[in-house]
Amino acid sequence: MKRIYTILIVLFILSGILLLLSLLGVPPLSGRNGLLRVCRFNEQTAKNDVCRWVWDKTLNQPSIYF
Repeated sequence: MKRIYTILIVLFILSGILLLLSLLGVPPLSGRNGLLRVCRFNEQTAKNDVCRWVWDKTLNQPSIYF
């Protein structure tokens, strides 16, 4: 009985991880949406200051842009 509960807990955790992955990054791979990383460049430090992810529905290519 304890083994069944352990298996159920593991399956619950794995399904949560898969749900999180599908919400964060897998839909752009389907080709219908695009996840675009937009960075603000700081000229004084010559580096990117702030980077954020933008969901762009106009991108129809099945890839994630970095």
